[in-house]
Amino acid sequence: MILMAIFWTGATFFQRWGALGFVILTILSLMVFFYSDSLELKALFGNILMLNVPIEGRSIPIPLSAIFSFIALFFYRRMN
Repeated sequence: MILMAIFWTGATFFQRWGALGFVILTILSLMVFFYSDSLELKALFGNILMLNVPIEGRSIPIPLSAIFSFIALFFYRRMN
């Protein structure tokens, strides 16, 4: 989570390294969350910025980090 905060801070200051680091960490955390069977890995890496929305008695995960990654990539050309 500390790395996500560091990279997101870099992205908000329009630094390309921050945006790319955040996107890479998002991809890795989503892969662990959806494809890993290990509960320890999911607890460490898989639930970073995951919003669980209860709909009709079920919990549907919405990856907020993926939404933030699209925002960072949208502004990537304007970054230094």
